[in-house]
Amino acid sequence: MSKIMGALGAFLILALLAGCGGNDDNDIASIEGDMTEADVVELQPMTRVSGSLLYRARIALAPDAVALIQLMGATEEDDLILAEQRIQLDGRQVPIDFDLDVDAETLAQASDWRLQAVIQEAGRTRWLSEAIPLELGSGDQALGEVELMPYRDTALASIMNCGQRQIRAGHDGESLVLDVGGERFVLLPVEAASGARYEAKGDPETRFWSKGDQASLTLNGEEYPLCVAQGALPRPLQARGNEPFWRIDLDDRMTLSTPDEESQELAYELEHENSSVTLVHSMDMGMELRLEQGLCRDNMTGMPYPFKAELVRDGETHPGCAGDPEQLLQGVTWTVGLINDEAPLDGSRVTLRFMPEQRLAGVASCNNFMAGYELTGEGLSVQQAATTMKACEASLMEQEQKVLEILQGAQRFDINEEGELVLYSDQGQRLTARQGG
Repeated sequence: MSKIMGALGAFLILALLAGCGGNDDNDIASIEGDMTEADVVELQPMTRVSGSLLYRARIALAPDAVALIQLMGATEEDDLILAEQRIQLDGRQVPIDFDLDVDAETLAQASDWRLQAVIQEAGRTRWLSEAIPLELGSGDQALGEVELMPYRDTALASIMNCGQRQIRAGHDGESLVLDVGGERFVLLPVEAASGARYEAKGDPETRFWSKGDQASLTLNGEEYPLCVAQGALPRPLQARGNEPFWRIDLDDRMTLSTPDEESQELAYELEHENSSVTLVHSMDMGMELRLEQGLCRDNMTGMPYPFKAELVRDGETHPGCAGDPEQLLQGVTWTVGLINDEAPLDGSRVTLRFMPEQRLAGVASCNNFMAGYELTGEGLSVQQAATTMKACEASLMEQEQKVLEILQGAQRFDINEEGELVLYSDQGQRLTARQGG
C-alpha cells in the first residue's frame, strides 16, 4: 500500500475527458470491454501487480520527484487507465518498490492489460518505462525490476475526474496536449503564483491550472467542475453519518464534530488500500476513516454521495457517506429518456447540464433553458427557468411545459443501478436521463 501525508506535494496529473460539454455523442455511459463473462469469472477478486522501478544511469532524482505507475487495458474504441499508483519520493532514490491493486470488475472493462511507469520532476517527465504486457488471468504478478529509460519526447498520459467526466493529457515538449472528446487542445505554460498553469495560445478562455492532486479546467470559456486525480481524494471533503451523528471535515487537517463533544482538529495520514479505497488515519488518536469510491445514500434523507464512509472509533464502526453530491451531477450532459414513464416525442430532444456555481442549462424540447439550482442536505431544488422564445408544434410545446414543470418542482435526485440520473418532483413526477446520447 502506498502512504502519503495529508498535505500532498504539487504533482500535475492529467487525463482524457470522455466527452466535451456539448458533444453528447462522445459521452461515456458504460464501457463494455472485449472480455467475455467466462473471462471475468476467471479473475480473482483482487489482483496485485508489484515490482521495483530503477534505471542504470548514475543520476540522482530531485527531492520533489514523483513516480506514477499505471495499469492500462484496451477496449474496442480506446485505451483505458484501470488503476494507478502515485508515490511522492521525498528524496528517495531508485530502486522504488510499488504494488498496484485492482479488482476484477475494473479489469473486466478491458483486455490486453499492460503496465507503464514514469518518474516526473517538477511536473515534467524524466524517466519512462516501456509498456509491459500483463497476464492477469493467472493471478498476481511480481514483475521484478522495471527498467526506466530517459524520457524522449513521449509523455505518459494520466487521468483526472471532473465530476462525471474523465480528462486525459500529456506533455509534448513545453506544451500540454489535452484531448477532450475527440478534440485536441494544445496549451502553453504561463506564469502562476502556485501550481502549474497552461493556456491555449491566443485563447485565455481555454486553460488548465493544477495544484497538487486537483485542477481547474476551462474549455472555450466553459468552466468544468473541480478535477481530481483518479485515486485521490477531493479536498476539502466532508464525511458524515447518523445515529449517532458524526461529521469529519478533511482539508489540511481533520476536524471531528459530534453533538456531545467539542470539535477536534487532528493531524492525519492517508493510506491507499487500492485504486478505490483510501484510509484516513488520525495521528493523534486511535481513529480511522475508510472512504470507498462508489454510490452511497444517506440513510435518513436518501441523498446520494460519491463515497461510502466508515468511521472506526473506540472499537466501534459508524457507517456514513462522503463527498459532494454535485460531483454526481456535473461534468456531463444528461439526455432525458423518460418523462415519467413515457419516452420523449420522436425527433425531440431534452437535455440537462449541471454546471459550476449552481447553474443548470439544457434543451426543454423546443427551447433552450437556463436556471439556478440548489443542493441541500435534504434534496435538490430548481429555480424557475428562463427560456428562449421559439415556437414549435403544439405537441412539442406541451412536452416542453411538462419538462419545465417537473424541473421547477424538483425535490430530490438519485442515480439508479444503470447509472441514470432520476429527478423527482414534489408532485410525484420524474425525469430519467442518461449520460450522452
